[in-house]
Formats: sequence, structure tokens, C-alpha cells
Amino acid sequence: MKDMKRVVLSIFALIVLSVQTLTYADETSELRGYSPIVLPKGAFVKVVNQRTISTAIADENDEVTFIVPTDVWCADAKIIPKEAIFSGYIEELNEPVQGTNGAVKLRITKLTLPDNSEYTVDAYITYKGDTTIGGELTAPLEYTKMPHYIRYPHVHRGVLQYVPGEKRFFGEHLVIKPGAELVLMFNEDFNAPIIDEE
Repeated sequence: MKDMKRVVLSIFALIVLSVQTLTYADETSELRGYSPIVLPKGAFVKVVNQRTISTAIADENDEVTFIVPTDVWCADAKIIPKEAIFSGYIEELNEPVQGTNGAVKLRITKLTLPDNSEYTVDAYITYKGDTTIGGELTAPLEYTKMPHYIRYPHVHRGVLQYVPGEKRFFGEHLVIKPGAELVLMFNEDFNAPIIDEE
């Protein structure tokens, strides 16, 4: 009976050890030297535009690429190396019209590291905190006089002030030149890899 218990315990121990070894091998083979760090929604990275983006010549769904000018660190871990490339497309393009300049909305879907490993991302290129780049109001074409009354005790006077009229100049095309520094903002949490220093 004791021999039977020893055999059963030995077989059980071998099974447990083999399962642990297989689990460890699977975990290490998937990460290949990378350990994930989660960049939360709203985190941002400075990027540099790689080609001209203009509302005069571009179309919706045209490809856009941005390069990371410096290493991005989180605490003591490098998570995005210098010269990593973010790529995506023009999600929305608005031509200039009377009173409004041209505008674009740039969506980023992929991160390519210098070692050619790729990661899926969900992000937008922002300018001054807005995901729509451009689209500003143009200068007024005319000003109209508007009375403005001043009321002090025992004094009732008015002055005429110039205010912008309803008509505005025609908008201008938006041009984002190569080398322009912009900010990429993550739209969802991103599992960033920790890059091993070699």
C-alpha cells in the first residue's frame, strides 16, 4: 500500500512540475524580452510629422506617419524608443468655407518600433488640446456700429462701438509641414512594452 501511495504521489508531483514548466515557457516566449506597462487613456507623447498634410491636396483615409523624436520613459523603464513610428489615417477632412479655415482629424492605429515589432493603438493627433486641427474662424469682412449705453447715477450716455459683422473672409487651407511637432493622445489604455537596454 505504501508503494502505491509513493507511485501516485510521484506521478502527481511530475504532472504539477511539468504544468508549471509549460506555463512558464509560454509566458516567456510570448513576451520575448518585453514586459507591458499600461499607459492610461489621455496619456500623451510628443511626435513629429513626416510628410505634408494639406486640405488642398489630401483626402480622407490618406495615410499619415509621425516619428517619436526622443525616448519615452515611464519611471525607470523605456517604453517607446526614439525613432518609433506612429501611423494612421485622415479620419475627417473639412475644406475651407466662408468664415472657417480647413481642418483635419488624424487617427493613429499602429506603433512600429525600430526593431519592426508592431503594436495596435487607438490615438489621435492633437493641437492645443483638441483632436480637430484647424477649423478656426476667419477675420471679419466688415464691422458694424453698435450702440453701447453707459449708465452711471445721474448720467445716461451712449457710445458707438465697432463689432464684427456677419460676413467673414473665405477660409484658408490647413497645411501641416514636415517637421511640425504635435502631440499624440491615447484614446484607450495602451499596453506599452518595456524596452530592454542592450
